[in-house]
Amino acid sequence: MKNRTKTIIFDLDGTLVDLSSYPEIELLADAELLRRLKPVYNFAIVTGGTTEETIFALEKTGIINLFDKGLIVTADIVSESKKTGASFLEIIKRINGRAIVIGDSDSDRIGAEKARLPLILLRRQADINTQRNEFTKVLKRAAQILDED
Repeated sequence: MKNRTKTIIFDLDGTLVDLSSYPEIELLADAELLRRLKPVYNFAIVTGGTTEETIFALEKTGIINLFDKGLIVTADIVSESKKTGASFLEIIKRINGRAIVIGDSDSDRIGAEKARLPLILLRRQADINTQRNEFTKVLKRAAQILDED
């Protein structure tokens, strides 16, 4: 039997990156913390964006190697809105273990609830450094929750 995994599911825009100035992309995540946690946790993405946009954003910000392409679910893969929970359930089908969602919107919250997944809602901050600090706190908390067994 495959080892049970611990997976952190991220929203893309507003959580990992800021796409508001697309094609310019701002990394909101703490990349170094993601790299340190990667040996212990799987990282997944659920986004209402396209696969092309998602891969572009991950490549442009230099974090694509932290994500298994099989754990990226976009609107191209699941056509239903994130609010239905279907995208999150698709990730659950692909893993053998526990998961938690980090997102920044009502769609993330509602979808996680429908998929019966714990969620930490990332609050938007006024500036990039404060946003990165908030991301770091939230990511560390998500890891703690997954480690509680």
